[in-house]
Amino acid sequence: MRKIYALLKQYVLASILLFIATIVIYSCKKDKGSSINQDSKEIIADAKSYFEQKILNKSLRIPNDPNFRHSIIKKPVWSRSVIRKISLGDAVVVPIVFDEDIFTMDKDDAYKSFLSRTSYLMIYKDKKENMHAEWVTLLNIKVKKNRNEHFSGIAVIEEWNGTFKKAFAFDGLGNYEKMSSSSSITRQQISYSRFITCVTIPHYSTITVGGISTSSFRGSETFCYGSFENSGDEGGNGSTYGYGHSGGEQQDEEVDPSNYLLYFIDCNGDIDGSAIIDDNCGCIQGNTGIQSCADITDKIKNKCLDSVWIKVKDTLNNKIANILNNTFNTSDKINFKIVDGNIDGGYSAKTEVVTDKVNSDGIHIFDVKVTLNKNTLPSASQEFIATTMVHEIMHAYFDSQKTYYTQQFQQHRNMAENYIDDLKNAVQAIYSSLDDKAAYALILNGFGDIFKNDLTYWNSLVSKYDLDTAQIINIRDDHKTHNSGTKTACSQ
Repeated sequence: MRKIYALLKQYVLASILLFIATIVIYSCKKDKGSSINQDSKEIIADAKSYFEQKILNKSLRIPNDPNFRHSIIKKPVWSRSVIRKISLGDAVVVPIVFDEDIFTMDKDDAYKSFLSRTSYLMIYKDKKENMHAEWVTLLNIKVKKNRNEHFSGIAVIEEWNGTFKKAFAFDGLGNYEKMSSSSSITRQQISYSRFITCVTIPHYSTITVGGISTSSFRGSETFCYGSFENSGDEGGNGSTYGYGHSGGEQQDEEVDPSNYLLYFIDCNGDIDGSAIIDDNCGCIQGNTGIQSCADITDKIKNKCLDSVWIKVKDTLNNKIANILNNTFNTSDKINFKIVDGNIDGGYSAKTEVVTDKVNSDGIHIFDVKVTLNKNTLPSASQEFIATTMVHEIMHAYFDSQKTYYTQQFQQHRNMAENYIDDLKNAVQAIYSSLDDKAAYALILNGFGDIFKNDLTYWNSLVSKYDLDTAQIINIRDDHKTHNSGTKTACSQ
């Protein structure tokens, strides 16, 4: 049981007769299909009528309810209702939407699990034809990345107003154990308890201030399991607390606990969808339009450029990655593609955002492409090429973090004020023979729009590194024409 919470668990006559039989059979199949479809609509309509007349209008809020989740305004989305086969027969399952985007996070704080993805209304009939309505919430201990994974967390079953009925802890292997809400355990039961273990689930929402988003704690709820001595209260008689029905109309037979996991919404928001959560790039496949992705994809055809990229990439996991992680305080990976191609205007390279969205699971999907000028760059020195590459990588990360998003001039100002030494050190880590003066000049050369748009600031900037514009141009030209630095095979 402790394991469950450490993780917190498919010939003329004959022809005429055959033709008639075919028509009859086809007609019967057609009628049967229409009947099934009609039956489904009727089942859903009956469930909706029952909910609105018997449940919704009579569901009063629990006085002084401390559960934050219960305070969020919610409503069922009947247009997305589906029918599921459970142990007691057909059940109507209806997605629920909330007025706020509240989520839990897995034990490693790596993924968000939104209530709108893991909450639903289940309406079904018991063996005596009595209808029941249950609000089901799946609180993840570990986020389910695809529909084939077993659920690991707590399935909470409540009445629509939040009155606790039952809960089950699932260990991610298909095993489960019954639990109770801590708020329904009396002091007397605790005093008689031989053994009690509790799990607390915190809830968060996203707060954005000054373009920076953080997770803000909103409230929590606790669930417990344990054996209790005779206490005169429910859960006594030496039983494990939580077994048996609690709240609502009594019924002879309960829903099989595993049936509460039959409903699944993937990370793209599709019911029974096939999208999966990839550790590197978030929600992909299914209906996302992204079938696969990699952290870094290189499609550089020019061998001279590719040879330099290999050297840069070898240090990307330490020097440059450290710069970026320390700067943005994140370890998230970026979907980065680097290619070579034609670029207008004589520029050495350009960076463009291809995909930029935040999925409903809170994971940022970001695809960026850097294009290297295949016509002019291969003949430059390796130091010049490497400086160009790390410069464009910084643009990619700025865009991914919404730092002066796609605003090149402002991003250059940011680089100039905060990252020149880091960029210089990154290039010198690859080419140790590059002296400081040349390294600074190559870095500053990338800020040409500062020179054009703010000459006063530019002069002040370059003077910090004992350089002037003429010196920077001379060093740049020497490296661009491979008169200085390490030559590539294309510049021999």
